[in-house]
Amino acid sequence: MQFLQNISLDASTSLKMPATAAWYCEASSVEDVQEAAVFARDKDIDVLVLGGGSNLVLGSDVPGLVLANRVAGCEINTDQSVLGAGENWHDFVSKAVRKEIGGFENLALIPGNAGAAPMQNIGAYGVELRDRFISLQAVNLSNGELVTFDPDACQFGYRDSLFKQSRDWCITSITLHPSNELRLEYPGIRSYLDQHQLEPSHENIFRAVCDVRKSKLPDSASHPNAGSFFKNPIVSLHRGEEFSRRHPGAPAYIDSQGVKLSAAWLIDQAGLKGLREGEFSVSDQHALVIVRDGARGMAKQQGSSFEQLNRLIQRIKDKVLELFGVELEVEPTIYPD
Repeated sequence: MQFLQNISLDASTSLKMPATAAWYCEASSVEDVQEAAVFARDKDIDVLVLGGGSNLVLGSDVPGLVLANRVAGCEINTDQSVLGAGENWHDFVSKAVRKEIGGFENLALIPGNAGAAPMQNIGAYGVELRDRFISLQAVNLSNGELVTFDPDACQFGYRDSLFKQSRDWCITSITLHPSNELRLEYPGIRSYLDQHQLEPSHENIFRAVCDVRKSKLPDSASHPNAGSFFKNPIVSLHRGEEFSRRHPGAPAYIDSQGVKLSAAWLIDQAGLKGLREGEFSVSDQHALVIVRDGARGMAKQQGSSFEQLNRLIQRIKDKVLELFGVELEVEPTIYPD
């Protein structure tokens, strides 16, 4: 395995923020990850694990080691599936559907690699990763030990886990179980099935989810973005009831922690679609997405790209708080935090 110096990361994240890694390596096995951990310890530098880059915002150069996680492997079976952390998540979902193995179709077209799935506890259309989770393996970057984690040890939360809170770990593989359950409660899925006169099935839900996501979300290849930029806020039952009284018709779902509101609805109703700060703007296509579109020839504002992005984030949060009394929380991992 090679350790390279001063490597550009400009194309390594879907938001395509300018950044350089002081040191860079690509790990294709557990042993590679352990070797990278030794290298970083010997040089007394931090490690930043890089997966597909769809949920990472780089705000500066990285003075330590960027470890690109390329650990491969994809075994899909009727009882469980084991994925290397470097495998593309949507490719796995597509393969599972083709093999008539259900339970993952609601999570189709979520960008990124398998290693980020438990890290973010990804979720969409009524299913979260933890609903299908058995275990994962991860290398402790401080001592190189390979550790197996069960669901409780992962400390899953809403778009959160132990691995999002701590940079001490590099996930190398995940093990998941299928499900025959069909999750249809989201209106977009129901509407697609009704419109195309399709019976509920894992394959048809997969088709519906892909269609809905493609119609709603801008393509990161032509409009650099990090996907959903804000979490759906969760408020207490009392505040949820009060919110629904004040805003009848606004999306609100009972959650195990309270009432989950729609961040997209809040941003949209605040009139923030199209709001711009330098190179960045709130997507006209989906209010939850911030796109980096400075290449359109817009006049650039003062400050770095990261400063412009931070100003836009703050303007969005301030306006939603002012109008609705609800605080928004950023979903992607921002470096440095």
